[in-house]
Amino acid sequence: MGNIQRESEILQILREKTYDTVENLSHVIHISPSSIRRDLTHLESQGLIQRDHGGASILPRIPGMAPFLSRMHEYKKEKSSIIRGVSDIIKPHSTLYIDSSTMAMDIYHYLSSDMNLTVFTNNMLLAQLLAEKKIKTYCIGGCISKRNEVITTGSYALEMLKNIYVDFMLFSSSALSEDGIISDLDEDETAIRKFMLSHAKTKIFLCHHDRFDNNAPFGLTDIHCLDYIFSDFDFPKCFQERYANVKFIKATLVNNN
Repeated sequence: MGNIQRESEILQILREKTYDTVENLSHVIHISPSSIRRDLTHLESQGLIQRDHGGASILPRIPGMAPFLSRMHEYKKEKSSIIRGVSDIIKPHSTLYIDSSTMAMDIYHYLSSDMNLTVFTNNMLLAQLLAEKKIKTYCIGGCISKRNEVITTGSYALEMLKNIYVDFMLFSSSALSEDGIISDLDEDETAIRKFMLSHAKTKIFLCHHDRFDNNAPFGLTDIHCLDYIFSDFDFPKCFQERYANVKFIKATLVNNN
């Protein structure tokens, strides 16, 4: 098990229990107490947990600013339901760009090597998971994000994307306003998404219910340019009528066992 997956498991345990000891974490995850202590030190440096001499407790989330590993465990059932619906329209032999969001990342559960897909992503953890499933995957190079340590951004990433065109783009963002404007909190990740929107045939936006009727600092696009919006809620009828060119698909909630 890699460091990222191990730290993700630790966070999940701490979210469920609020506090746990080094000894118990070591027993549950099946690694040495010294390894657990190193992981806890790293998680504490990211502002995710608070340590004491025998264990650690989870810190409350600051809305919109939680690091990637923390966000992976938010609304898991809803995210899984949304992304399961998306998987039904991905055709074999397609090319995909999957963005750096935790919601889009869950698509890997529903992709397989026999679909003969080619996937591009700037999410290093997703690239690893896809490669383990023998799916042809290109990880976009670039500067590693200070806020999200599994994400690459910057000018080198944009340079690589100049020659990449895809059949499908899957992406999410921090906010969708009532005026139909999609925006985000991270300027660099927004630049990557904005660029790839112009290189994708079919554009699929993943919208969790807490993103709607909100605004973030960095504008990404107007939803007129989209083909699909997958969500876990019903958009107002007047909103859907205003954007009649977009297919609004509400996910059926599934258990995440």
